[in-house]
Amino acid sequence: MRQREWIRQTAAIFGLMLSTALLWAAEGDSSGHPTGADLSIRWTLIENAKDSTSHLGRWEITNNGNSPLPAQGWTIYFNMLHMATFEPMLEIPETVTIKHFSGDLLKLQPTDKFEPVPPGETFTFEYRGVEPINKPSWAPSGVYIVFEDENGVEEPPTVIGEMQVTPFTRPEQISRGDLDLTPVPTPDYLYEQNQKLSLLPITRVGKVTPTPVVYKEQNHLMRLDGDWTVRHEEGLEGDAAYLVRMLEPVFGKALNTKVGSSPAAASITLRVGDVTVDGKQMDEGSEAYTLTVNTKSGVDIVGADADGMFYGIQTLLQLLPPTAFAGETPKPVIPYVQIEDAPRFEYRGQHIDVSHNFHSKESILMLLDRMAFYKLNKFHFQVSDDEGWRIDIPELPELTEIGGGRAHTSTHEGVLHPTYGVGPFREIPSHGTGYYTRDDFIEIIKHAHALHIDVIPEINMPAHARAAIIAMREREDRLWNAGQTDEALKYRLHDPDDTSRYISAQGFLDNATNVVDEPLYRFAETIIRNFEEMFAEAEVPLDVWHFGADEVPRGVWVESPRAAAFLKEHPEIDGPNGLKNHFVKRIIELIESHNLQAACWQEAALDHVTVDGKPVDNPVPEFAGGQLIPYVWNNLRGNEDLSARFANAGYPVVLCCVSNLYFDLAYNKDPLEPGLTWGGFIDSRSPFEFVPEDVFKSTRVDAFGGPYDREQMYKERESLTDKGWSNVLGIQGQIWCETIHGPEMLEYYVYPKQISLAERAWAAQPEWAKLDDLDAHDAATQTAWNEFANRLGQRELPRLDSIFGGTLYRLPPPGGVIENGMLHASTEYPGLEIRYTTDGSDPTAESPKYTGPVVVNGPVKLSAFSTDGRASRASTVK
Repeated sequence: MRQREWIRQTAAIFGLMLSTALLWAAEGDSSGHPTGADLSIRWTLIENAKDSTSHLGRWEITNNGNSPLPAQGWTIYFNMLHMATFEPMLEIPETVTIKHFSGDLLKLQPTDKFEPVPPGETFTFEYRGVEPINKPSWAPSGVYIVFEDENGVEEPPTVIGEMQVTPFTRPEQISRGDLDLTPVPTPDYLYEQNQKLSLLPITRVGKVTPTPVVYKEQNHLMRLDGDWTVRHEEGLEGDAAYLVRMLEPVFGKALNTKVGSSPAAASITLRVGDVTVDGKQMDEGSEAYTLTVNTKSGVDIVGADADGMFYGIQTLLQLLPPTAFAGETPKPVIPYVQIEDAPRFEYRGQHIDVSHNFHSKESILMLLDRMAFYKLNKFHFQVSDDEGWRIDIPELPELTEIGGGRAHTSTHEGVLHPTYGVGPFREIPSHGTGYYTRDDFIEIIKHAHALHIDVIPEINMPAHARAAIIAMREREDRLWNAGQTDEALKYRLHDPDDTSRYISAQGFLDNATNVVDEPLYRFAETIIRNFEEMFAEAEVPLDVWHFGADEVPRGVWVESPRAAAFLKEHPEIDGPNGLKNHFVKRIIELIESHNLQAACWQEAALDHVTVDGKPVDNPVPEFAGGQLIPYVWNNLRGNEDLSARFANAGYPVVLCCVSNLYFDLAYNKDPLEPGLTWGGFIDSRSPFEFVPEDVFKSTRVDAFGGPYDREQMYKERESLTDKGWSNVLGIQGQIWCETIHGPEMLEYYVYPKQISLAERAWAAQPEWAKLDDLDAHDAATQTAWNEFANRLGQRELPRLDSIFGGTLYRLPPPGGVIENGMLHASTEYPGLEIRYTTDGSDPTAESPKYTGPVVVNGPVKLSAFSTDGRASRASTVK
């Protein structure tokens, strides 16, 4: 039975926490109360409300210690997604309270009606909380208890000994209320969906992903064995070394390299020169290439520029059999081909946020390797947010001293509080702790550059800046106490007199900077300069600076004396709401002074206005024309046309549409499938069927699975004009990491979704995307997806099992039905191996292989398998 590595890591971390808790157990008992280690908690989701606005849950707190859980003087802290609110829970008993602390951290405390819980007894209560919940991964996590002594002084926190979540099995648990029309992916439903697919002969499955513009294959094969040489022009030494390294497991040795650009037999030639793609002469900067394989030329790769030549290398690697990188093909062959190719979009991006949860340098380097293999060329690297600051700035050490980890606090001062289940101890390794040293970051920049990937750093402000705000408060206090008052105020990011009451989208109450005073812009200047220094040391150009500016909370700056005074001096600014635009203008000027291109999330360039009595988000005319690149993510709830409105207004845009390109959203509604659901569900087909020219075609259902009236959408929304289309730079996949813990989970969430993203970002507009008749479009999309699903099952996933050391991509649980005593099974990616058992155990690599309908007697378990023997989660067919 497969056990994912992240489960083992979580168990190890929990064991460390438990050991720490046990060390304090004796002290707790001597104080007359149990410790966290003496308590066990079971949390149960009873149901989601029919109106899809709340959930009913149950807590059972069992005292396994030798002392009563006292009536007063304790607080249980826990993280829980989607529970942030100013108000108490909707319904709760008189004996306890649940209050929001900050972010996803909540406090459970006894009231004066709470009675002690004797040893061996269980205290149970039910509550109604905000938001529906349909994933056990959203249940309370990181649970710990803090006791107070008789003087009200906190004792050290101790982790709860056992935290159990009752499995979600009933419809009222799995569905998010009556609004939720998304089907539950039962084995029979999966089988029904998979029946729309068919296994294609390998000869009808594309060999190269993303699909080239021109692919002509001859009925001849070239064997790659013997003494081959990599020949290259001067200046291409790094790319030649990359190719040699990639081919070493294929040849079983390192190939020789030679400076020279004349194609010859038994050689792979790398050069830059004239390139024609489908009859069109390609300019330098086009990233175009040609690849020719024949007896005379051997393998000849010509790029219109060095980038194009590098992408020709990737295409050569894709022509190899998928198993070649495992060294299982002693004498691999590739076909004689003539390939002409160029990307559709200049911007083919992958974003990752490492602030919510940290990911190591090694994970980032591997992510870059896979991006390059699929010809993605922009890496949007978000290293700051409310929950963490992940880059070392030596002159501001508090940024990582505070922002590089989380620990228990009851005061909001001097430390970032626990989020996303990390627990109360910063010293214990967790997904909340970590940052990149300057050497780490420089290594990442160099690695990306060698892979022809541009790194676009993001430091988020003015909101989503809590980690920086708390860190700079700590700096201010330290220097103030040392008598260095001027230096203390140099980077003050908050207004200490601001009493504005607001709550951010993620539940923070204090995550917005003071935008009217100079310290914020001095801080930004210092950060940009530090990044410039790191890029310079890496000898890599820094071209784009992403300043975030998303989700500035309503109500911010309203009660700020500094903001009020500033607005009085600047009557042209439209009150507190206009201060966001003031910040954007200032930050653009600062970025441009460094000869950088300014980029942001969409909100930075939006005004919230009222049209015909309805709130509308309109692009700000002032920032159009190229000085600002908005990354447009919202295509939900009336904003389905937002990217079109931006592009038509003259903004260069990057399409990041949530309904197709947010990889942190769960693959489907299965309770055991981790991820968020606020924007719906995203599987590998979602990026594939995205239509950048006309997002309405690929906007099929809303976040609750309700079908869109696409015909009506065309009438009510703004379509992309030809001029607007010229402003679309490209597309980007997003990886937000609230629910992603560690490298294995990261790979599970991202692959194979990223492969579909690459196809849509690079390949030419497919014929099915051009069809205006929506029924014909949908039918043609299904046919195209069938081929691509075969490509994943028969080529790309088997290749990922060995290349780059393997990838723990998501293996989809099979679908299956039993009809007339016969088992019928299918998989989401035709070509994946399915194995089954009839004794109730989970299938293993030694279990019988499913090759067609088979007679069974009773329930059956099915799993899909990778070529290296890894199994999917099992499906039980009854």
